[in-house]
Amino acid sequence: MASARTSAENVASAGSWGWLPALTVFAAFGLLAVGQSMRLALAESPSASLAFWVGLLLIYAPVVFRSALPQVSRRERIALAVFLGVALYLVKVLRGPGGFIFHDEFPHFATANGILNSGALFSVNSLQEVSAYFPGLEIVTTAIAAMANISIEAAGIVVIGAARIIAALGIYLLYEEISGSPRVASIGSVLAITYPNYTFWSSQFSYESLALPISILALLTALWSDRREAPRWALLGLALLLVGSVVIIHHVTSYFLAASLILIYAVSRMRPFLVRVGEELGRRIPGAVSRRLPWTLWRKPSERTTDPRTWGILALASVAGAAIWLTTAGREVLGYLGPHLEAASRGFVAIITRSGGPRTPFTTSGGAQTAPAWEQLAAFAAVLLITAVIPFGLLQIWRRYRGHGLAVMFALASLAYPVTLVLRLARGGSEIANRSWDFLFVAIGFALAVGIAELWMARERVYGRAAAVTVYASVLFMGALVVGTPAWARLPGPYLVGGDVRGLQAESYALADWAKDNLGPDNRFIADYTNKWLLGSFGEQYIVDGLSWVYLSPKLDANLEMADVYARRVAYVVVDRRLTEATPQIGHYFEPGEPGAPHRQPLAGDNLLKFDREPCLSRVYDSGEIVVYAVRPQCRGGEGSQ
Repeated sequence: MASARTSAENVASAGSWGWLPALTVFAAFGLLAVGQSMRLALAESPSASLAFWVGLLLIYAPVVFRSALPQVSRRERIALAVFLGVALYLVKVLRGPGGFIFHDEFPHFATANGILNSGALFSVNSLQEVSAYFPGLEIVTTAIAAMANISIEAAGIVVIGAARIIAALGIYLLYEEISGSPRVASIGSVLAITYPNYTFWSSQFSYESLALPISILALLTALWSDRREAPRWALLGLALLLVGSVVIIHHVTSYFLAASLILIYAVSRMRPFLVRVGEELGRRIPGAVSRRLPWTLWRKPSERTTDPRTWGILALASVAGAAIWLTTAGREVLGYLGPHLEAASRGFVAIITRSGGPRTPFTTSGGAQTAPAWEQLAAFAAVLLITAVIPFGLLQIWRRYRGHGLAVMFALASLAYPVTLVLRLARGGSEIANRSWDFLFVAIGFALAVGIAELWMARERVYGRAAAVTVYASVLFMGALVVGTPAWARLPGPYLVGGDVRGLQAESYALADWAKDNLGPDNRFIADYTNKWLLGSFGEQYIVDGLSWVYLSPKLDANLEMADVYARRVAYVVVDRRLTEATPQIGHYFEPGEPGAPHRQPLAGDNLLKFDREPCLSRVYDSGEIVVYAVRPQCRGGEGSQ
């Protein structure tokens, strides 16, 4: 039956590119519309958002429609999956064509820059200490930058672009290897990317952007090694190398990979039991139910399976590698992840026990809306549509693939989706939920694809059903982007206080250039949340955290605020006068957890003017908006700056 279905799907010539040339034209117009939306946003035109969404749908929707049709060659389906990944990556490149713009990119630039300058690993990174101890991304990037004599930014764009190709191709081949159906793989490829971070956050120069594609490639290589005719040990060796590389690229990805491999191994060992249980349940389904609802009819599971030996070796290697790296080079991980996990746990428990209220979606710390009503509706619709189809996907996985370790692991991972929705509403849990979706949607994409293929992909009314799938997927895609990136961050525009990417304006770049050119590297700075990223990366300065209270205090007392500045050996204080214009979009002016956060009132002007009145500070830089004060050495008892 599976072979007949696969043959029907591949009636088209194996060498045919089909609609691909025409779809590239649609995508070209889509990218043109996205680029135009950036220009309109800079001019503060209200039509910028419309042009942006039209452009994205011109890229995404035609590929979904074609992927849902039968009689499309395997070659075209693979090309469509890769093409879609590259086209959507270019949306991020258009958002920041000059280089890095998202805050997670700057600490990784600092790590890469440190490797190039020192010729050694594990240099100090004041922006994100843990980044320096997982340098896999930076090793690859600096090697390319050095060999090609290009900038770190240019090399980073190439590396993440290559990672996106690996991810798109890997997901398609992974789904095809499990299901034996190019059509399921094609539909799954366009659904697996409908998670909030795909378009922007997962396209940035960050360690997860490389680690997740390498993890997918490791799973695929291991599946290939299970084939009878495959060079088993050579592929297993390659899979082990890939698993090892993930360990030194990104901590969280390596832990998710280890958990996945353990589950696959356990399910592979339980295959005979799962097959027997399925057959017994199948015999108990009444015939009347099977005739009315044929998709409930139990079937003999696919012969495709996973070898426990392969996955046991990989699971052991993954756990051992992650543990060894955690206890040696990666010891900073516990201090880095601990507060996030603790905050998320408290928020989750508060919602479950009703001891605390949920976070209000789509609002800033000041209560302002971050998305218009129709975008919020799309986001809620996407969540409902995913939740509604997952059960059908789980049923199909049980019917067809209950003996396949990876497919069952995907089913178990999909069950975690409702839990992450609660976590998303928990105070302190939003970031954990967002990050988990990057991994979960590799599993959810497959569950949705097999559910849709069984429910909707009958041979009659082919174009109508493909159109329905296109609408379904487009709602998921749009809703995901609304959840993942607030409206004010998707497009460029005027300065926003605490506006993350919108806070990075020419004044801050000029400050970083001045510091690098006039002060030399590694001077100890304190600064607001926006300016610190540029100073600590492009400016090559050392950022001192934990002194937000000095800014937020109404005065500078020699025995309190200034004493803390001296004790932390701060050499320069950055004051951005624009902070008094509004409350911060991200809830804090300087660092998470600062006094008074999330702020309901703008920062008082006198909180910043007090630095002008402090005799131990001398103004050394003034752009009109940003002022830099040097801490006089004599006020520290003669101790020089560092």
